[in-house]
Amino acid sequence: MLSASATAIASSPPVASRYGCAVYDTNPYYLRFWPEQARRTNRAACELNLELSRFVSERNRCSDSADCTTVWSFCPFGCGLAVSRAQAAAVADKYAELRSKYGALHDDDCQQRCLPTISARCEAGRCEAVSGDAERR
Repeated sequence: MLSASATAIASSPPVASRYGCAVYDTNPYYLRFWPEQARRTNRAACELNLELSRFVSERNRCSDSADCTTVWSFCPFGCGLAVSRAQAAAVADKYAELRSKYGALHDDDCQQRCLPTISARCEAGRCEAVSGDAERR
C-alpha cells in the first residue's frame, strides 16, 4: 500500500505522453523526488494509456457525426472516449480490461480532474470528444 503522498503522486495524470513512458525511469526529477513505487505505477499507467489510445485511434473513424458516440471512461484514461458507434462495444470492453489492470496497480485513488465528454462529433474523418464546457459556448 502506498503512503498518502505516494498515492497522490501515483494518481496524477501521466505526463509522459510528450516524452514517452520511460521518462519515469530516466528523468532526474522523478528519480530524485518520486518514490520507486510511484515511478513504477505511473510508468505502468502511462503504458496502459498508450495501449488504449492506440486501440481507440483504430476505432474512431467516421464520415458524419451520427457515426460517433462516447464510451464512458475515468481516471487515468480521461473522462470519455469518442469512438465510432460501430466500435463502441469493443472499446468499452478494452477500457474495462485496462481499467482493471490499472486498479490492480495500487489502491486506485486516482485524483484526475476533467470535464466529462458529453458527446462526440466527426471532425476530419475522426470522432472527436465534446466536453460539457464546449457545449456551453
